[in-house]
Amino acid sequence: DATHVHSPTGGQGMNSGLIDAPCFLDALSLASKGVACPSLLESYTAERVPVIRGTLGLTTDTLGETLAKTEEGWNRGSKYFQLDVNYRGSPVVLEERGEDVPAPAPGVYTYRTLGRDQAGDRAPDAPPLPDVNGSAGLLTNLFSFFKIAKHTVLIFTASVSSADAVVDALREYPTDLVQSVAILPATFSVCADKALPKADFLVKDTDRHAYEGYLVNPVKAETTIIIVHPDTFVGSAGSGVGNVKGYFSRIFA
Repeated sequence: DATHVHSPTGGQGMNSGLIDAPCFLDALSLASKGVACPSLLESYTAERVPVIRGTLGLTTDTLGETLAKTEEGWNRGSKYFQLDVNYRGSPVVLEERGEDVPAPAPGVYTYRTLGRDQAGDRAPDAPPLPDVNGSAGLLTNLFSFFKIAKHTVLIFTASVSSADAVVDALREYPTDLVQSVAILPATFSVCADKALPKADFLVKDTDRHAYEGYLVNPVKAETTIIIVHPDTFVGSAGSGVGNVKGYFSRIFA
C-alpha cells in the first residue's frame, strides 16, 4: 500500500493502518454481500487520501527536524495520535444540524481546530451510563456498543414514540448490519409501569456525558439521531426518520 510508505519518524504507519483497515473493509464487506450503494467504495479515497497526505507531510517534516538534530524533532504531541482525523468532506457523511454547528475550516488533519464536533468526526465515548435493561446498578459506556460490523444508531430522546418511530424505520435494513441504542436524558423517570423505547439497547445519561459529548440539548423536545459508522466515526447527525433514511441511502443499495 503506497500510502503507508513514508518516513518512519513519528510512528504513523501503524496508526494509519489501524484506521485504514476498518474504513475500507466495511465497504468491501457490504459490496461482497451485494448490499452496498455503488458509490460506497469510492468514499474510501475521499476519506483517507487527504488524511494520508497530511500524514506524509507530518512524517517528512519530523524526519527533517530529526536529521537536523533540532529539539523539535523529538517532540511528539497529540497530533501524532491521529485521534482528531475527520471525514467531514466524505460523500457518505450527512450533517443536518447546520444551524447549531458552524461550517468547518478547510483541512482533515486538524488536531481539534475545527471547533464543535459534527458528522465526520470520531465518535466520543460516554461513561458511565446506567443500563436500563440490565441488572440494577449495571453501568456501561457507548464504546461497548460500537461494533466493527454494524452501524450503531444512537437515539437521543425523552419521547418513547419518537424513539420507536426510528426503531421501526430501521427494520428495512439488515439486522446483522444495524443496531440501535436509545439514550434517555437524566430527567427521564424510569419506573416499572412506564413504557420504554424498543431499541436494541437502552441507557440513561445520568451524568449528561453523552448529551454533552454529542452536542444534544436535553431540554429540547426534538429527537436527535447520531449514526456511528463501524469504524467509529460519526456518519450522520440530524433528527427524525428522514435523517436515517437519507444516510442509509448512501450506504445500502
